[in-house]
Amino acid sequence: MKIKSGFEMVEIMNDWIVVPIGENMMKVEGLFALSESSAFLWKQLNEENSYDNLVSLFLTEYEIDRSTAELDVKDFLEGLNKIGILDDFVDVH
Repeated sequence: MKIKSGFEMVEIMNDWIVVPIGENMMKVEGLFALSESSAFLWKQLNEENSYDNLVSLFLTEYEIDRSTAELDVKDFLEGLNKIGILDDFVDVH
């Protein structure tokens, strides 16, 4: 999975915002605010990445248990997929 081209994450005064650019400005309405942990995952998705690897990276970055990490990553990926921001989405159970 990877973030589709035409979306940029920008940091404005310690807040992370996803901005559609180019053609996506007409396809996707509005901007999206990201939490710190969501911004971390977004950065990992600038390159092709798997669900399992994202969970491992998340566990390394944050002091949380595996089940919480798995649920957080799954929810984030599903949210991005729902609004059409991911390439090659793989549904995780």
